[in-house]
Amino acid sequence: MDGEPKRVRGSKRNLSTDYAGSADTPPFQEEDPQQTTTDRRNQTSAEVEVPAFTYEDLDQHENQIRLLRILPPLQPNSRKSHGDEAREATFELFHANLDDHPSYKALSYTWGSQSDPNHTIYLNGCQFLVRENLWNALRRFQSDNVELVIWIDAICINQTSDIERNHQVANMKMVYEQATEVVVWLGSTYERSDLAIQLVHELYNHRESTEWITERFSKPDIEQKLGSLAGLLSCRYWYRIWIVQELTVARKIVFYFGERSIKAKSLHAIQQLFRQMENLDRFPNDLLQDVLQRNQSAISYLRYHGIQSIYHWKQDLVSTKPNFYTCLLHHYYRESSDPRDMIYGLAALANQTSKYKVEVDYKLSTRNVFTNFAKLEIETSKKLDIITRVLPGTNIHELPSWVPDWSNATEAWSHFFLYDISQPQFRYSSAGETRAVVHLSADRIAFKGVNIGSIELLSLESGMEDYRDKPNGTLALFKLWELVTRIGKTSSEDLEAFVRVLVFDRAKKEYLGMRTKSEFLLGILGYLGLVFSDSKLIEAKTSILLSHWKSFLVLQKKDNTTMEESFVEAEAKVVIESWWDVILNLIWDRRFFISSSKAMGLASERVVEGDLICIPLGCCHPVILRKVDDHYINLGEAFVDGYMYGEAMEMLERGS
Repeated sequence: MDGEPKRVRGSKRNLSTDYAGSADTPPFQEEDPQQTTTDRRNQTSAEVEVPAFTYEDLDQHENQIRLLRILPPLQPNSRKSHGDEAREATFELFHANLDDHPSYKALSYTWGSQSDPNHTIYLNGCQFLVRENLWNALRRFQSDNVELVIWIDAICINQTSDIERNHQVANMKMVYEQATEVVVWLGSTYERSDLAIQLVHELYNHRESTEWITERFSKPDIEQKLGSLAGLLSCRYWYRIWIVQELTVARKIVFYFGERSIKAKSLHAIQQLFRQMENLDRFPNDLLQDVLQRNQSAISYLRYHGIQSIYHWKQDLVSTKPNFYTCLLHHYYRESSDPRDMIYGLAALANQTSKYKVEVDYKLSTRNVFTNFAKLEIETSKKLDIITRVLPGTNIHELPSWVPDWSNATEAWSHFFLYDISQPQFRYSSAGETRAVVHLSADRIAFKGVNIGSIELLSLESGMEDYRDKPNGTLALFKLWELVTRIGKTSSEDLEAFVRVLVFDRAKKEYLGMRTKSEFLLGILGYLGLVFSDSKLIEAKTSILLSHWKSFLVLQKKDNTTMEESFVEAEAKVVIESWWDVILNLIWDRRFFISSSKAMGLASERVVEGDLICIPLGCCHPVILRKVDDHYINLGEAFVDGYMYGEAMEMLERGS
């Protein structure tokens, strides 16, 4: 298998390092932390032009870091012009040794875009440029009128030196571990941020009183405040890959939003409170659901995102000791300004629990970093699961087709992979317990696998903008139904297989209630008939579907004879409706197919008729391969009904 030809499909933004220094400027000796600053701070803007700051090398043989001392403004509360602000933005940068356990805080924040405005600060009397978000953070902490010693990556690491970056990034875990506090800067402000922080303080102060909280959730302003808090928990900061390390190892965390602040323990306690509501622990009903029933995404952010997701990950890290690839599956949806940091940002934590180690080396290209990681995972685990994480058509780093692009968070976030590590109950084992048989070269991989046919019949693309596009999703499903009926796949067995494909066979026993799996699958199919009828699609083609819905209702009513029929029907719709969303999530960027062995399935929208369907030994899912010259390219994973739980391996053993 060789590399796939480069094809860009909506690249995500890539933020490069911004540095303010001049190679032509003589090195400036960084000051001793005890050195007086009186003369320097009394300089005026009328003096000679101020030189650009240059770094003095750190001792790579010691645990040396740089620390920033934020000095109070020269004239508190008297900022008259931008020039005055720049002159007051005066800071000291000095060396320290972590082995001496210096006292300092560490900043966690977003760098922002390369196109953001730059602002001048003064480091040891020399000019240095920072982006706007960091500038706002520095001004905020300087306004407290007390000296603050803090570690900030954009300032304390010489970003132009690969050697220093390698050394300092490898030590960042220790930097955040030893900090007395990790200061999280969420930005200057956002709409109604004060409401969010007010709500957290209110609920935290009354967290032990179920009666008070229940009463508070009946107030008219609660929906707006909960929405504001959901906004805080969904801001871009939470998608940074680096926060995984920064917050996991922190002793203490405080979040700042403009002039407001809140402790991590308070925010986490409130998110735990929301989870108690879901589990009906302490509360007779789900208060959060009652208030935000029309905003399920906000409910998800309030319960599972933000600091809650970090604390949950921290527990998993301790209890399961995941390998590096598993760590990456937990955080693949995050972002980094440097694509290589999707690997390097997890290295300090993952290297502790993984059988293989990743060395930080910024001299390597993104292509080399991702390819080397894939090789390490395959060689160590003897599994080929990693090749199923490829999204065909997205190849901005010109990667081999068997190497995933971990930097493409935008598309990875909207794509629903067959395996979601947060839902381990939906795990497939197409290759059974086999181990990969592979040969790796520079860009190619040769492996043994089972050919289970080729794509013989293929549907059109869904035409959906994304997984939330219900109008086009409804039309796409109707066309799939037309295709299935046109080729005569209308027996109960065929229809059950059709629905298994649409839901990736996720209708497990715990979701069936009193129905058999067959009855439940046909109930889902019948519900599609209701959706099609509501959309005024051709009635004659939905009659079979509606008959299955009526049969499902008859069974439900038979088991609930004491309830009114209208209530039973309404409850049945609620139960099945959630599967409608599951189907849209899974089909929006995939195409339905029937294989040469007459199996139904779903695969990438990039596949074409004639592509090969293969189950590599040691791989959790089937993959689609395409012959190009003397090699194959990988088009990603596929769901193939009847081949997801080791059936092909059993056939191989029988010699079929």
